[in-house]
Amino acid sequence: MLRLITQSGDIVQELRRLHHRPVPSPWPVMAKVVAAMEHWATVSQDAPPRVSGAELDAAYQRISQEKLSVIRQACNILEQIYRPQLPKAKVRFPEDGTVRGQRFYAVRRAGFYLETKRGDALGNLLRQGMLAKTMGVGERVLVTETISPTILVAAQEMGIEEIYLAAGVPAIAMLTWGAKNIAPVESITGAGSPEVMAAKQLVSGVVTIDQTLARTNLMVLADSEANGQWLALDLLAHAEQYPNASAVLLTNRLDLGEEVIQSVNRYCREQEHSVHTEKALAHYGLVAIVEDLEACGNWVNEFGPHILLLAMEDPWAMVEKVQRAREIYIGYHSPSILGHYLSGATRLQTQDGAMATASELAFHCFLRSSQLLDYGNTLPPPWLKDLVNWQGLTAIEERLGQLERLNED
Repeated sequence: MLRLITQSGDIVQELRRLHHRPVPSPWPVMAKVVAAMEHWATVSQDAPPRVSGAELDAAYQRISQEKLSVIRQACNILEQIYRPQLPKAKVRFPEDGTVRGQRFYAVRRAGFYLETKRGDALGNLLRQGMLAKTMGVGERVLVTETISPTILVAAQEMGIEEIYLAAGVPAIAMLTWGAKNIAPVESITGAGSPEVMAAKQLVSGVVTIDQTLARTNLMVLADSEANGQWLALDLLAHAEQYPNASAVLLTNRLDLGEEVIQSVNRYCREQEHSVHTEKALAHYGLVAIVEDLEACGNWVNEFGPHILLLAMEDPWAMVEKVQRAREIYIGYHSPSILGHYLSGATRLQTQDGAMATASELAFHCFLRSSQLLDYGNTLPPPWLKDLVNWQGLTAIEERLGQLERLNED
């Protein structure tokens, strides 16, 4: 299943193969997406079914108190993580007499797309809902193809009660342009099928969307003190979530590399891992034995993993060398799965067989900003008038001249 490589030249070649393999293109599905969007825009659309108040109330009766407690704890923790990271208004008073600043405010209405068939659906909902709630988004809309009591309760715990049964491209179109008795939203987040991701890209000029991630590759650097069984689970967990992404382990211990491979094989025999997980590790998994782990910084930067796990005694020395990793998990006890809930990382993913799609939330998904500028009686710099004069911008030149005459008076 997992390949073991010990020769330096082979390692470099394999890392480059994994890094440079073609990214799935959205263009094969784009024509179908455009046609569906055009149909939606030209035909009067009825609203999809909305989950009723009775259904929302009944959901609480269909889950255990233990599950409800866990949902509430997760919501509280996520709010505690997100709130200190909220951007704050800034105002500066330079010595030239001007006032310059920036203020932030939440969008009024946000839409969440939720794929519930496979993957971490509950986690995806919690991350979207709590980030938007913490940022003060007033109206939050959920669209999903299927519902469960757990999803309905989690949505209500975050203040989401406007829930529609819709999926695919029509759901994105409905959120973007609205439907009968449904107002459009200002932002759309959530991971879905390749068609859904393409539809979001298509409407990104109309609404704000989260960033689509082409791949979420994992690289692990492990020294002699690392636990082989833990590392095997890290690789398996990543392949489970992202079967079309790479999972690479670099270590300076041959026996550790062999232990990881044995553990992966054993887990796959004993547990009900899907055939897609095994194929993912066979095609995109790698265990490489290196002579000097500390010298792997250049390889990390060339490979450019989205997720980097440093299972090392002195991980901070490697942190200083890394320039191309989006998320870095430091030390033996920091598996990347904790980042979903405890670090503020806002990766969303969904999986359908051998294909996985992912996106990344950010504060800008739910925020607008305004620049604050007060120039008072400050004269415009001479070079600015020359700059606009050279380009024939006469109205701007005249307005600058008025400022100069006002100060003379």
